Amino acid sequence: MFDVVNRESSDYYLVGYYPDNTEQRGRLRRLRVRVQQKGLKVSHQRGYYEERPFERMSRSERNLRMHQALLFDTPYADLPIQVGHEFFRDSKGAPSLVYSVGLHTSDLPAHATKKGQSVKLTVIARAFPSDSDEDQRQQPSIDERRFQMTLPDAEFERLSTDPIALLHYGSQMPLAPGLYDWKVVVRDDQSGALGSYQTQLRVPELSGELGASSLLLTSRIEDIGQGTKRNAAKNLPEDVLRVAGSRFYTSAEKVFRRGDSIYLLYDVYNPSEHSLSNPAGPKLALYRGRERVEQLPATGHQTVAQPEAARIRYLAALATNDLDAGEYTVVAMLPSQSEMRPVIYRKFRVVDADPD
Repeated sequence: MFDVVNRESSDYYLVGYYPDNTEQRGRLRRLRVRVQQKGLKVSHQRGYYEERPFERMSRSERNLRMHQALLFDTPYADLPIQVGHEFFRDSKGAPSLVYSVGLHTSDLPAHATKKGQSVKLTVIARAFPSDSDEDQRQQPSIDERRFQMTLPDAEFERLSTDPIALLHYGSQMPLAPGLYDWKVVVRDDQSGALGSYQTQLRVPELSGELGASSLLLTSRIEDIGQGTKRNAAKNLPEDVLRVAGSRFYTSAEKVFRRGDSIYLLYDVYNPSEHSLSNPAGPKLALYRGRERVEQLPATGHQTVAQPEAARIRYLAALATNDLDAGEYTVVAMLPSQSEMRPVIYRKFRVVDADPD
């Protein structure tokens, strides 16, 4: 048997061709290969199926194609996307990856309806542990959601001509501390266009010593009240961006138009008992390049101590009316008794108010 296999695979040729008919309808295209020399037997692929158009695919075929895109290292750029992520932990101490996917309306295929332009997307995020032992290989974590909205024609047109306006989709994934290969795939469910983003990220260990979450910056918050029964009833993960009656929304890009308010959220974990019982307000500094902005444009702040969760949550708001366009860095100092006080920071950009 092995001799036969060896003979079959010892001599082979690669033959390719370009079909004159390039229409793709999912049909079977038969192949036939012949040689002029007598006494030879030709073994070859008998045919292949054309790529099936997205609108002709079944639901299972569409889902299979998208999950295959998660496994390939090849980037998909038919649908350009921007992705940002942050790290927080919930009230029980479990870390959570918070992420946002941004898409510009000019990159989305237009789907007109009676009420305006329709947007239908499927978003899948996959975190594969890359530092676990082979004998204890963990299963990947997958977060799959569908996103749908309809924008009036005038609003869709306005967003399409605004270079920094993005449609944002946000979600979160509970992840244990460690190193992950993380990939996000987005599909336009009406055209089948795919976009992907891939990186390696390390989920930090946020228990034990003094530590902090990411410093989240956004221009979008919502007043939602204090209720939390809805998530508990549905057995959903704790929303780590919900604090003091407000819900913060992540942004894939940290770009703000002058005149916008910038809202800050960050947590300090495992602070001292003194800090928990007598929490001070957030200590912030703002830099443009390497020069400090002397007058911090803060318009308000709030401190929420949660001893049962061993964390202090800090909220603040900055005005951008008097900031020049350019690159900035906001720095938050953590409560500490040491002379070298630890800090967290985030860079962002301010652009002129006129979208043109």
